Amino acid sequence: SEPGRARWFFRSVTWKMLRWSRRFTSLRSGRCVSVSDRATNGRRGFAGESPQPELLVTSVKDGMVALVELNRPSRMNALSFEMGAGILNLEAQLPSTARAIVMTGAGEKAFSTGRDLKDSKSHTDEEKVKYLKLARDTVLAAHASKIPTVAAINGFAFGWGAEMALACDLRVVYEDATLCFPETGLGIFPGAM
Repeated sequence: SEPGRARWFFRSVTWKMLRWSRRFTSLRSGRCVSVSDRATNGRRGFAGESPQPELLVTSVKDGMVALVELNRPSRMNALSFEMGAGILNLEAQLPSTARAIVMTGAGEKAFSTGRDLKDSKSHTDEEKVKYLKLARDTVLAAHASKIPTVAAINGFAFGWGAEMALACDLRVVYEDATLCFPETGLGIFPGAM
């Protein structure tokens, strides 16, 4: 049956991802976790802002696994309105043969650092509310996806980036990743700003 075949394929893809990853870790609640002291060694600087879309969808493995890349490396893959719209319409962009989604960040620095603080400075009150709603809706969309999702966490995953990773069905965390909810240091809960 189709659901049984999809489950088998997802398990086989997941096993291959687990074998390929270097080491796994768990997220300790309420504080940043640096999985390796080598987090910044051997890293390249930021690339220029890409003319490509901020959310790239690349099909691999016979069109059955969709690789989704958060593509704003110069802003450490922080959430933007364009990226959020792409995530909300993600399933419509995928080929009908897609059986799994692997989400990762572009470049080597970050999965996503969450809110784009540079852009947020210039937001009006209306835009702030729209941005918060977009952040919440994208996380809920990832969580409600009918296609199994895997977050391949490379580099930093802060705030919204960590929420997006947690909304995925599985998480693969590389040894140089850092996960953090900086909001908790300010005494507020994620998504409240």
